Amino acid sequence: MKKHFMNKITLYVMLMVLGSLLLYGCQSKENQEVNEVPVPIEEAQESQQEENLDVPQLEVEVINVVEKKYEDILATYMSALPIKQSDEPVSTIEQKKWVTDMKTLYDEKGTSKAIYNLYKEGIGKLAPEEADLFTAYAISGMRRNSFEDYKAIESYAMQPDFFDRFFKEAEQYDYKYIKLAQNVDAIEDDEIKTLVMEAKDQGYYLASAEGMLFYLVDFTEFAKNRDYNTEPMRDLLITLAIDTLEPMASDGGFIVDGDIIAARTYGMGKMLEGYEGTLYEKYMAIRFKDHMSMLLMGIDNSPTYNFEDQRLKEDNLRIFKEIQTLEDSYMAELVTAFMELVSSNDNILDEEVRTEAYEMLNKIDEKYNLTLEDLSSFGTWMSGLGVEE
Repeated sequence: MKKHFMNKITLYVMLMVLGSLLLYGCQSKENQEVNEVPVPIEEAQESQQEENLDVPQLEVEVINVVEKKYEDILATYMSALPIKQSDEPVSTIEQKKWVTDMKTLYDEKGTSKAIYNLYKEGIGKLAPEEADLFTAYAISGMRRNSFEDYKAIESYAMQPDFFDRFFKEAEQYDYKYIKLAQNVDAIEDDEIKTLVMEAKDQGYYLASAEGMLFYLVDFTEFAKNRDYNTEPMRDLLITLAIDTLEPMASDGGFIVDGDIIAARTYGMGKMLEGYEGTLYEKYMAIRFKDHMSMLLMGIDNSPTYNFEDQRLKEDNLRIFKEIQTLEDSYMAELVTAFMELVSSNDNILDEEVRTEAYEMLNKIDEKYNLTLEDLSSFGTWMSGLGVEE
């Protein structure tokens, strides 16, 4: 950029010198001196305008401040998701064997530790299409097991002082429980450290909500290997890993601010540009719709309107107006349609308007050609009940 800028200054000076030679070519040498210091841009422009010459304009990239805010938020997440360099895949026959082994382990209800270890050992040997299926089975199997595996740690939650000790360790990370798994050595309580390490060995991290202790799949570990996957699966893993890094809700309420929700929804919308309708793109579109619903209307304990009068909250109104400034954005298009509904009702988001808003969001299904079968496929996969090939 600096070089380009200096080239333009040099052009201005050359044009001035040429103009001077043409106008004063008959004067003596003494009067044709050229300063060694470059002429300021403003003076060069004025001189060229006087001579009726076209003035080259500096190219300035116009950046939407809202878009920049969202991109900065997403960049912070991405900085916490390192990526492993991919290796060359093994032969086609060997790849099929790795995928078959994972499917067999899944069908036989293998433990999460076995699935996780097989995943770590095999993912680097696969081409993108095989890596997607291999990853899908690993995630679904671990999700299925997590709903049962947490029962092994239920007894700890019955200890009178357990949660006090657990929260004391988590507090230093603002209760982002994945940070405990990422900083095991810093845990002072030996029992908590042991539990966190046992979860980590299975591909989980230890978390808590609503007075319960449970296991969640650590999607940041899958995101590390995303370079082996196709782009749609890679994008899906990134969004799931961001949920691991910073869950949006707990105990029925948001634990992040509205700008974070907007930025993450914006990111999904960007990932869906160039949509072709592949399986994992459809899964992303389903997640995008869920996030749009949360963005526009909130969740049980954190609605976007006041409980007293159902009027849209000022901060949410600000966010929606900012989103509307985004250009060529489907997210902005949906927010604009939503605002038209709400503003026609004096910014009151009553049950009738909410019903209309949910119906409006069904346009997302039409845009991305989502069917009930797609919704069922995604739910089945994330529940650990099956994998669509």
